Amino acid sequence: MLGTKAYYVRAGYFKDVDVVLFSHVDDNLKTSWGSTSGNGLISIEYTFGGQAAHSASAPWRGRSALDAVELMDIGWKLPA
Repeated sequence: MLGTKAYYVRAGYFKDVDVVLFSHVDDNLKTSWGSTSGNGLISIEYTFGGQAAHSASAPWRGRSALDAVELMDIGWKLPA
């Protein structure tokens, strides 16, 4: 997901191209030039797993993966 320019070159997308201009777009679709900070982008994948349980015999054994996703979403949105 990051560093795709090298993959484009290897795949031959720029074979007959003389110049390519790329821009790093900010979260508000703003672009800038020169020395900037905040370009430390990362790519990460999270996997959430749950555990099924029968609601009549042992509901306390169940673990909801969706609950974990929602809690993480709320955690990311909290102000620092």
